[in-house]
Amino acid sequence: MSEKANNFAIADEYFAKARSNLEAAKYLLKGSFLEEAISRAYYVVFHAARAILLLLGERPRSHEGTLQLFGLRVIKTKLAESKYGRVFRILFQNRQTANYAVFATIEESETKEMIQIAEEFLIEMGKLHEQIKNES
Repeated sequence: MSEKANNFAIADEYFAKARSNLEAAKYLLKGSFLEEAISRAYYVVFHAARAILLLLGERPRSHEGTLQLFGLRVIKTKLAESKYGRVFRILFQNRQTANYAVFATIEESETKEMIQIAEEFLIEMGKLHEQIKNES
């Protein structure tokens, strides 16, 4: 298998993880596990972003690195709208709060919105994935 084919296969797996995390976020929201749902919504975005970066030849080593490279390689090059960079940053910050802040207050409406935003991100990155695939 060529490196390009291997990267597409790995990217497909990242997208599968993103879709799985989206379903988990929705399930956790129904059970009122709001902090956990926010965390899963973040991972929807994180895995979709890593998939796109991999197709662009990037292999970030950290969450922050993924966020920064996404901004540089996807947003600044106008492969995706700037709002998706903001979405990634917001979910990154919300996940930090949900996972680590002892006295964080997370509302159900906010959690629902974060999941919807993550789903939109996944859809848009899926379109970009197909575009990159078709151009290869």
